[in-house]
Amino acid sequence: NTLHTVLLELSQLMAPFTPFFAEELFFKVKDKGDITESVHLCDWPVYNEARVEGEIVSSMHAVRNAVSIALEKRAESKIPVRQILSELVVSSPNDLSLYEDIFSQEVNVQKVSFARGEKLEVVLKTEITEELRELGLVREITRHVNALRKNAGLSIHDRVVVHYETSNEEVKNALVNHQETLQKETLADDYKEGRVRVKENCESEVTIGGGSLFLQLK
Repeated sequence: NTLHTVLLELSQLMAPFTPFFAEELFFKVKDKGDITESVHLCDWPVYNEARVEGEIVSSMHAVRNAVSIALEKRAESKIPVRQILSELVVSSPNDLSLYEDIFSQEVNVQKVSFARGEKLEVVLKTEITEELRELGLVREITRHVNALRKNAGLSIHDRVVVHYETSNEEVKNALVNHQETLQKETLADDYKEGRVRVKENCESEVTIGGGSLFLQLK
């Protein structure tokens, strides 16, 4: 399959530069019947133009260009990528609907609409509603809590209770209204308002939504 072929040939291409990692990767992905003793004894992969699917390559070029244009529009509007937006509209000679997930993730939008046109055109709706702003704050909070988890040396098996304190009403509303999502994304059993006694590396104060948010992991 595609993944197997990519990893196998990647191990061969990497061999001169990362010999030990390439060797380990090669032995993990090579065919069971392959008796080759080392990746360093393999022939160098040969470029095969017949394996190149022109339509997919053309579409991916269009996707990359469209994403770049959308991100430029974000930058022009001074909207950070972490702030989710409502919709991206992409018009292209190619059918790019298969790549909806890529657009959604890279540009961070709720919805992607597609149209067929003679040239590539991108429209990004930059209006930020109260709901969208709150969702953006949720992503910021998630990022800060997970950064604190990492700093505390926690693994994915460690569950926590997140204690918080903030005077910013927008941030507080985001914490309350989206607690279930936050618990899922940060591996937390609960979110509670108010400070408690915790270890030094389990607390931090961050700036978010124009205000301060104090976080603790218990």
